[in-house]
Amino acid sequence: NQSSCAAYAILKSSYAVSKMAISALTVALASEFAGDNIRVNGIAPGMMTGRLPDELVAAVLAQQAIQRRGEAEDLVGALLYLCSPASAFMTGQTLIVDGGITARP
Repeated sequence: NQSSCAAYAILKSSYAVSKMAISALTVALASEFAGDNIRVNGIAPGMMTGRLPDELVAAVLAQQAIQRRGEAEDLVGALLYLCSPASAFMTGQTLIVDGGITARP
């Protein structure tokens, strides 16, 4: 499933709520399909290449540890991990790939 880091930031928008719903759906489906040996995980990219006002882009980048927009190639490693046997004991999780904007311990 594809969520967004907006689901984990303090954003008051229907977009953020809808992305949190996808993350919650990931957890629910993981539980529902675990008995069939089906894993369900998600990925939550940060600010990618969408059309946003320059001021908003600058404000977001100022809060990120890696101060650039994400690119599709930045998601490849996480997606390959989720599709590989290396993640065989992982389900119901959403990997956040966001340049560090939602970093937490």
